Amino acid sequence: MRSNFKPLFLCLLSLLVINTSCKKDEEDIPEPVYPLFLVIVDNSLYTGISASLNTYVTETARGDSAAKVIEWSGTSAVQLRDTIESYFSKYRISGALLIGNIPYVRYEMYNWDKHEEFPCDLFYASPSTSWFDDDSDGIYDRNSGITIRYFISRIQGSVSEINSYFSKAGSYRSGNTGTIPKKALLFIDNDWSDFYASEKFNLNNIYSVVDVVKDTNETTRQKYIDCLSSGGAEYVMQLIHASYEKLYIQHLGAYQYVNQSDLVTLNPKARFYNLFNCSACNFEYENLGMYYVMKTSYGLAVMGTTKTGGNYYPQSFNNALAQGKTWGEAWVSWWNTGASALEAKWTMGLVLFGDPMLKVN
Repeated sequence: MRSNFKPLFLCLLSLLVINTSCKKDEEDIPEPVYPLFLVIVDNSLYTGISASLNTYVTETARGDSAAKVIEWSGTSAVQLRDTIESYFSKYRISGALLIGNIPYVRYEMYNWDKHEEFPCDLFYASPSTSWFDDDSDGIYDRNSGITIRYFISRIQGSVSEINSYFSKAGSYRSGNTGTIPKKALLFIDNDWSDFYASEKFNLNNIYSVVDVVKDTNETTRQKYIDCLSSGGAEYVMQLIHASYEKLYIQHLGAYQYVNQSDLVTLNPKARFYNLFNCSACNFEYENLGMYYVMKTSYGLAVMGTTKTGGNYYPQSFNNALAQGKTWGEAWVSWWNTGASALEAKWTMGLVLFGDPMLKVN
């Protein structure tokens, strides 16, 4: 009996350490045989959204593969990166959905004659990349090259907003697509009005109808509101100047604004967005991108940027969607087929918001 005491004690101590670490698996959500992707949840939100998470795991399962939910209370982005990468190495997960105030890193660059600092989720999505802080200011400023292996997407909001989001995403996934027409809207403001004059960015591979608004006499605040309040469009790609607070629509030498509260009032009838809107998804602040997803009745998924830039060359992304890939899978596919067409100054801030497992019907 005495000879077995020490190993038994160490075993119990080991279990105690695992269960009190900054991450833990939730016992009330069934363990997948093979993790399909990770859902990493801010521990302060978990109790309030656990029922929605359970439903989400069931809805997104594929055979023996399902989402693995991990409650997270740590503050180390490096530890989170290592956790995600370890599941990719072992199970080849397709990515991770981060819910709530999950850690992030900041990156800095000098572009367009200005210095930029911004949150960078590519830190998680490119596990083989080495990151450097040459000036030792706590902000990465150099990397060994980006190779995206899996998606990273975020959802931020209150417990009620997150539960409402999962409800509308689940409704869409089950086929309740409502009255929004199956078409795309391409809204191109003045500075890009002659950009790829007849290009539809392969949106026409997804939809038979692509409405294009690019005439400088038409691209106004009121036109934008009219397009998204009357019939709407399932998928919107918009090229408009922006900040995280508002859109800046040019007309007659001045700017007309669409701000965050306008989006709540407008409640735009659209589900998927490619936001070529500088800094509109800077999640260090309340931002336009998260408003489209979390504070409207219809918004489901966004691709946008936390800095100046964005994806203005999304042809292979839209091709992947047309082939039936999920929003997250299409993003990974684009990085490996189309991203090389753009310089890093355009792409280092790219992020996804919303459910990465949704498909454009």
